[in-house]
Amino acid sequence: MADDEKFSEAFASSRLQNDGFGKSRVLRDLRAKRVPRNVAEKAVEKTFQKTEEQELAAQFLQRKFRNKNLPELLKDEKQFAGAYRRLRVAGFSSAVSLTLLKRYARETAEWMEPEPDEDES
Repeated sequence: MADDEKFSEAFASSRLQNDGFGKSRVLRDLRAKRVPRNVAEKAVEKTFQKTEEQELAAQFLQRKFRNKNLPELLKDEKQFAGAYRRLRVAGFSSAVSLTLLKRYARETAEWMEPEPDEDES
């Protein structure tokens, strides 16, 4: 059990520092490595306790779209949706992702996360 805890903390710290991923991505990756849920959640909480998710998401977005004018790029609905998907896959919440993207793109107030089709349930 102690080995799982040490591994989980080291893994979570590495994913945060090297990849800049959000909590849910790191938790998902730990679970994929068959780390028990309670151990993984504890490690992720400990690792992210002093991390501001909004700032981490902003850094991630800047890294992924370096050398691009984000406000101009995100005016295009497809680019906005693509950036949103990237943030979500990287483990950032929808609220943090939309808040950050809306900071860059003014015309996105109406843009909402697509509702899942009822057939997919």
